[in-house]
Amino acid sequence: MKTRFISGAVLTVVVAAMLIMGGWVMMAGLLLLTLGGVYEFHHVISARPKETAEGEDKSDAIPRNPMMITALVLSAIWLLMVVLFTDKVMNGPLGLHFIGGMMLVFMVECVVLFPKRTFADAALSLMSVVYVAMLFSVLYLIRASENGHFFVWYVIAVSWGSDTCAYFTGMMLGKHKMASKLSPKKTVEGAIGGVVGAIIICVIFGMIIASTVMIDSAVMLKFSLLTGLIGGIVSEIGDLFASSIKRVLNVKDYSRLIPGHGGVLDRFDSTLMAAPVVLILLDLFLMI
Repeated sequence: MKTRFISGAVLTVVVAAMLIMGGWVMMAGLLLLTLGGVYEFHHVISARPKETAEGEDKSDAIPRNPMMITALVLSAIWLLMVVLFTDKVMNGPLGLHFIGGMMLVFMVECVVLFPKRTFADAALSLMSVVYVAMLFSVLYLIRASENGHFFVWYVIAVSWGSDTCAYFTGMMLGKHKMASKLSPKKTVEGAIGGVVGAIIICVIFGMIIASTVMIDSAVMLKFSLLTGLIGGIVSEIGDLFASSIKRVLNVKDYSRLIPGHGGVLDRFDSTLMAAPVVLILLDLFLMI
């Protein structure tokens, strides 16, 4: 517990520094988290049985998955594009073009490397870039928007706030299991407490910054309520989704990078899902 608390405190300080400073400093931090997350994703899924053509040797003759290397490179390229072409990413189809280009790259690799690497490897590699790199980049996009140095904190409030409130509510009141096959310790009471906690934190934060960002308090209240509600629910779904991958592959954590917490994907699974929710709601409320 002590190790978990210390590493959690250090991680909080590091993330806070990234969000406060923004710009290239924030992107450098996101790049490290992204590369770590993509590596963890591939490292974990490498434990699954390989699909090969009938009669082929099922041993993995390639010591390092070339598609993982490609995914790491594409992730870095995407984050660089987000910094250099922020407006085009926010207001244009650049993201769709990039996904289309990635699909072509992985399809070519699938053909060249068959049967050692198959369509399943290609699909999972594509997913790793979209799930980790592109969702992490949303934090930068929010931070780079007008008043983004305030709004980006909603992502942390709704994801980490939901996690914390769910943990303590479940520990004190939890009786009914919510998804025992995915996460045995999660309870219905904890889930409700997490969402309620996220709403309360978001509303308090919204009322504090309303006058500073010069947005009507009634609008800010509606935005905060919806962000806490939808973001809290989606954050918990993101946590369960990450757990579902681990359960299928029978691993406890994605890695041991963060003592007491596991890996990047163990700690930021809910954050990755909360970020696009905040961005979408900001757009719907015309705040960016």
